[in-house]
Amino acid sequence: MFKLAPEGAETVLYALCAKTNCADGANPENFGPLLADQAGNLSGTTVNGGGGLVCGGGGCGTVFKRAPDGTETVLHAFKGGNDAGSPKLG
Repeated sequence: MFKLAPEGAETVLYALCAKTNCADGANPENFGPLLADQAGNLSGTTVNGGGGLVCGGGGCGTVFKRAPDGTETVLHAFKGGNDAGSPKLG
C-alpha cells in the first residue's frame, strides 16, 4: 500500500510479504480497490497467503485491514473448499 503526494512523492504505507504463503497474505488483489472507512482504515484482499498449505501450497488469500497507525490485521484467511479462496473485491 502506498500514497502519492500531490507533487508525486511516493510513501510506502505497508508492504505485504513478497513470498507466496505468508500469514498476512501475498499478491494483493488488483481487481478491486482498497476500501477506506470513516476511521481511516484501509481494507483489501490478497489472492494468496494466509497460512496453510492449501490452494496449491500458496495459501488461499486473505481479507486484511490497515489502521491509520500502521497496524495490519488479517480479518479472514481463506482455507479453500467450502470456505472458498482467492477473493476479489469489486
